[in-house]
Amino acid sequence: DRGFSLRRGWGQLTPAVIRKACVSMSFTLRTGLDYLMALSVDELNDIATDVVNIMEEVEKRGQK
Repeated sequence: DRGFSLRRGWGQLTPAVIRKACVSMSFTLRTGLDYLMALSVDELNDIATDVVNIMEEVEKRGQK
């Protein structure tokens, strides 16, 4: 539902984009897709931000 995304202030975020992000995070975190799909968009955004930050830290440590 595109209207949901726009009401939540997420711009052009679509259900397909959200699902793709959930699949990617499920693979990365080894977490069930059903768990991630049940979360709110705000919770997903918080988790995605954490994942990105952690991956950047890991990458920096690997370059030293």
